[in-house]
Amino acid sequence: DLVGTEEVRPTPKAKLLQPPPQPAINWKTVAAGAEGVTAAEALAASITSLPAYQEAINAFEAHPLKKTASRACIYSGSEHARVLLLCDKPRNDEDRAGEVLAGNNLVLTERMLAAIGLQAMESRETAEAVSMASFLHWRPPGNRAPTELEAKMSVPLVRKLIALLQPRLIL
Repeated sequence: DLVGTEEVRPTPKAKLLQPPPQPAINWKTVAAGAEGVTAAEALAASITSLPAYQEAINAFEAHPLKKTASRACIYSGSEHARVLLLCDKPRNDEDRAGEVLAGNNLVLTERMLAAIGLQAMESRETAEAVSMASFLHWRPPGNRAPTELEAKMSVPLVRKLIALLQPRLIL
């Protein structure tokens, strides 16, 4: 009587082959994201110099990370350096200092640069100076990874900074 009534359970392999459930699309967020990227592109297009870049970034209210960060971490070093060290995002020390790198991150970076004949500061003349910039100008809360929107809004701004600095090499 019970033949053929057994419950069929999926094997672990079958579970792996199923696509993950897709989250519902929040169209308000998508629209706000597109507007934010457009605002960042318009801002980048309007900037003509490094001092204007710093002023514009400090005044840019559309980026969601600006609301949670203490300070903008834009760039440091010589604007004429041939090498640009592009860092990913500010962390706690950088956020407090308003610098691209600070604390242990700066010490470790200076040591690594010195090992290859480069320097983060212009104090010594024996090694080539490096300018440093941050891909994200504001620290994400809890040092988390940036969201896709936060990264997309940063792209036109960083492209403009690179165009202004005109490095020959980007690390």
